[in-house]
Formats: sequence, C-alpha cells, structure tokens
Amino acid sequence: MTVRDPAVSSGRLAAISRRVRAIRFRQVVLWIAIAVVVGFARWRWRQLIGPQTPFIEWDTQVFQQIAELPFGPGLVVSSKPLVVPLVYRAAHNDALAITGFQAEVAFAAWTILTATLALVLRSRWTRVLAICIGLGFLLEPTRVGFATSMMPESINDSLMALTVAGLLAVVRLRRRPRIAAAVATGVLGLTWLFTRDVNLIVALTGTGLAMVIWRGWKSRAAWLVGSSVVVASLVGLWSTTVAHAPLPYQQGWDVAFTPRGTYPLITNLVERMARSDDPADLPAAFHQFPGAMAFVWAAEGRPLHGWVVERGAASYARWLVRHPLDRIAELVASRWHVLGSTLSKSMPGHWVYPAISARKLTSNHWILTLLVLASPVLLRRPRADPMCGLMLCIVVSSAVGAAAAYYGDATELTRHCYGAGQQLVLGLFLAFLAWADRVALARPSAAIGASGSDPLRARSP
Repeated sequence: MTVRDPAVSSGRLAAISRRVRAIRFRQVVLWIAIAVVVGFARWRWRQLIGPQTPFIEWDTQVFQQIAELPFGPGLVVSSKPLVVPLVYRAAHNDALAITGFQAEVAFAAWTILTATLALVLRSRWTRVLAICIGLGFLLEPTRVGFATSMMPESINDSLMALTVAGLLAVVRLRRRPRIAAAVATGVLGLTWLFTRDVNLIVALTGTGLAMVIWRGWKSRAAWLVGSSVVVASLVGLWSTTVAHAPLPYQQGWDVAFTPRGTYPLITNLVERMARSDDPADLPAAFHQFPGAMAFVWAAEGRPLHGWVVERGAASYARWLVRHPLDRIAELVASRWHVLGSTLSKSMPGHWVYPAISARKLTSNHWILTLLVLASPVLLRRPRADPMCGLMLCIVVSSAVGAAAAYYGDATELTRHCYGAGQQLVLGLFLAFLAWADRVALARPSAAIGASGSDPLRARSP
C-alpha cells in the first residue's frame, strides 16, 4: 500500500489551482481582446459607411420594378434573380432602408466569418493572422462602397461570406452542432444560389468537385446534398430561359427577349463576336449596331430577332470553343477585372478610395499574385485535410464562375465578375491560413499551444 505525502499532494493541488487561475485569466484577456477588436471594427465601419449616400444606377430600376410585382411564382423567372428584388420589396423600395440593411448584413457576415475562422484554426498565431485578414476583407474599400450601392453585389457578397463560414463550421464541428451548422448552411446556400445567376455555375462546379475529392458516391447523405444542389441549380438555369410579361423598362421589346439570359447573349453577339477577328457564323448585319440596346430597339434588328432566339446561343458557344487558348489568354490578361480591381463608377457618394491603406490588403496585386502562384502548394493533398479540400472546391468553383461571368455578358465585366472573383480571393487567403495552420501544428511548441486548455480549440477531423 502506497502512503502519499500530504505535503506533495498539497503542492500538486496548489499547482493545479494556479494553472486553473492562469487559464481563466487568459480566457478573460482573450474575450476582452475580442470585444476590443469587434468594437474597433464596428466604430471604423460606421465611420466609413456613415457619410456615404446611396448610389443608384440604370439597373436599379429593374430590381425596383420587380419588387412592385405581385408576389408569386412568376418572380422566379423575372428579369433578375429572386433574392434581391425580395429584399427591395420588404424595404418598400426605400433606398436608405435597403442600403442600411446591406451595411448591417455586410458587417455581421464578415464578422461571423472572421470569428468562425478563428475558431476552426488551431494555432494561436494563425488565429491572430485570420482576424487581421478578416478585418481586411470587412473594411476593403470596394466592399465598403457596395454596402450603400443599390445593386446586388453587397447582398451576394455577404451571403457568400456566411455560406463559407457555415461550410467551415461543418468541416470542424461534430454530432448535433455539425447538423445544425449544415442546416443553416443549406438555407444560406440556397439563398445565395438565387442571388446571382453565376452562382449556379459555381455551385454545380463546387458540388461536383466535392463529390470527387471525398468520394461522395459512397455516401447517401452526399448524394442527397449533391442532388439537391443540382436540382436547385437546374431550376435556376431554367428560369433564365423563360419569357415573361415585359417590365416597364422593357416596353416595346420583343417578348422573345424578356428571358433573363437573352439580353446578356445579345451583348455577347453584338459587342464581342461582331467585333472579333473571327465572328464565325454570325450574320454580317450584326456589325452595324454600336451596342446591344441599339440592336434591341432598332427596326433594322427585327429580322435578326428570330435568329438570336433560335441559333444565337449555339453560335456564341461555337465561337467560344473555336479558339480556346485565345479565350484563356484574354481572361488571364483581364485578371484584374476579376481580382482586386476597384469599381469607382459604381461607388456611392462620398466614398473614399485611400491611396495607401491596410484596408487594401485583400486587393493588393502583389499579394494576390503570390497567392495564385503558391496555390498548387497550398491546395495539394486535399484529402489529407478537410480544410484543404474545402478551399480547393471554393477556389476552383469560383475560378470557373469568374470565367462564366466574364464570358456570360460583354458589358460591365469588372462588376459582373466581382462576386465570383471575391470568392476566389477569399478562397486563396483561407487556403494560405489553412496551410499555415498545418505547418504550425507540425511543430511541438505549436501543438502545446493548441492543447485542450485553449478555449478556442477546434477538434481536427
């Protein structure tokens, strides 16, 4: 029988007590630091947003006119995807109410994403870096500007951030919390899906890639989720081909041009194919029109309307694949339309673009170039770490979405590529953080730092 020394037992109890007090002290300091960071972010956000006045452009009237239509299934096939007109409808088309809502949702979305990222990373220094990068995304000048612009980019951007936060939680959580996160992410993802049409392409690509990476064909749950995404995306794609009663801005249009996907097709035919060196089988009459709207309205264009509806999409598809290397080279040459470019003409009144600022971290061309070049290293072995696999899905699907946005409409390329481009930028930064977290955990000191005493520790899969 072993007799314990009371002095030794008392010393151990005292040591445990001191350790518990130290852990509690670190927790208090941690939460105070979090409160300070959130308070600073909120103060700076309101300081930047406050002076801005809503920006209203030609497209704004389209959302407003859809918002005034009777509520019903017909809204699904209208001239813009469903979600943004519903927001306008709820706000009674009040510009200040809409932009106020956008600003609040944007702040909440990027704060939640930053907090989630800090929770799922396991190394303390990568958490600190994640918080800095999250602040950079939140306060990025173009994002601040879009918050008070009457366009869909801010709502789409916020829903993308919330969906990514949900996916991060699903990757790291277990049991009931994981199920709750999956349900919430499904709702957010479905809402995001019907915010911009290019999101349909992103979702289909990401789902297919996820099924390959994690061998989803072996899981009934994966088949259920994947099938749901495919069905919802196909419904969305179908809705772009359905004609509807012309809106006020479409009075005088050929009814065959009212489907949501037709006007972008016309811009591609008139402003891209007709001006190229190889217009393929495009009728020569298209060369006389200076722009898509001129074609829609001009009497000279009416004999070609039937050709556009029946053969236009196939002709444009053949033109795209006729010289694939040229198409890729053009997209690469226009990379800053996708990554990190400003959209000053779409910004609200009193918006300020700083010449030199830490707020431009996530749009810095040098940083983005380095991340793109490093991406093969950052994203290798996606099956070894679910975070890496998730980032590969986000990056690849957004790259495909950016290409679809670029070649889907020949006008306002930078704005149309913004949603997929920002997802690509976010994916690259998160891929770097996930890689840095794995490297840090490979070191003994980092492993100790990520021990169970850390209140923010997230269990690895």
